Formats: sequence, C-alpha cells, structure tokens
Amino acid sequence: RVGLPLPKPSRQEAEKEKTRHKLSDIMEAACVFFQKQLFSPAGEAARTYLKGRGITGAIAKQFRLGYAPIGSALTAHLEKMGFDKNDCRALGLLALNESQNRWHDYFYDRVMFPILDRRRRVIGFGGRLMTKGEPKYLNSPETELFHKGEQLYALSQAIETIRKTNAAVLVEGYMDVIALHAAGFTNAVAPLG
Repeated sequence: RVGLPLPKPSRQEAEKEKTRHKLSDIMEAACVFFQKQLFSPAGEAARTYLKGRGITGAIAKQFRLGYAPIGSALTAHLEKMGFDKNDCRALGLLALNESQNRWHDYFYDRVMFPILDRRRRVIGFGGRLMTKGEPKYLNSPETELFHKGEQLYALSQAIETIRKTNAAVLVEGYMDVIALHAAGFTNAVAPLG
C-alpha cells in the first residue's frame, strides 16, 4: 500500500519452504495416527500406563500423547496417505531393513510424546517403553525439522505463562513437564538435548 516492493524468496528458499511444509504434513499425520491409536483398543496398555502415572485423558489430549502400536501400522498408514517412504525415513518415522528390503515403523509399543515447535507444529517425537527394557526412551533423530539441542519440550504450551511471569521451570523430562502442567505450573519445560 505504501509502494515498497515486497521481498521475493529465491527459488532455493521457495523449494526449501515447500519441502519443510511437506515434511510437516507427514509429522502431523503421524501424530494424529499415534493419538488415535492411544484411544483405540490397541492402546489399552498405554492408557493403563498413563493412568498409573497420573495422566488423565484430558491431559493426554492437551499434550497430544499417543501410542505407537506393535508392528508396522504407521508404515502402512503413511503409505496409504501417499507419503514418500524416504521422506518418512528422513524424519525418523520409518526404517528400512535392507537385508530383507522391508520397511517398518521406527517407534513401536511405546507411549508417544510429540515435540512441537513454537508454532505448535509437530517436529519430532519421544517414545517411552511401558515395561522394563532399553532404551527406555527412543527419540527422533536430528532432521530437517528437528534439532533437539535447539528445542524445549512443551515450550509452545508454556510460552504464554513464561511471558506473563518472566520465569520458566526447567525439569528433566516429558513426564515431569506434564505432571507440573497438570498441577498448575504451566511454565514448565524440559531440554531435549
């Protein structure tokens, strides 16, 4: 309106943004899939585990918690949605058994904690075993979207309170953050790396 030319992204910048948008769509689809699994019959053990840790259904929905089922259900789901398996692999959602030339889910039989950026876009996941075993937590690898050393878990949920109070509560992990938010300490966050 004032006659100033708007900056135009370079072709390379436009391509990069298009790729990021496509990858974000895949992560969102995976998150929705995990959420549905948590509240399906397959997610009964995960719901029992979360209830035992004091996490209600409302809190699970608030933090978009999910369940990664046993098998390769996510692989089939993402393939059905038309997503490229190599893109899904680059995001740490799928893995390829090269000796058998068979794709499978990276996360399985774990409670899933989506990691969101400040704009509430899903950029990664943390998956926790519900029984004894190793690794207890399995996290998304570094990707185009996710750089764990630059992120705080639950920052998107906590940022408004942090701004209002000019303070943050830094705790160790996902469950600590969720427990504090449930207790009214909505400025709690956790480092991811």
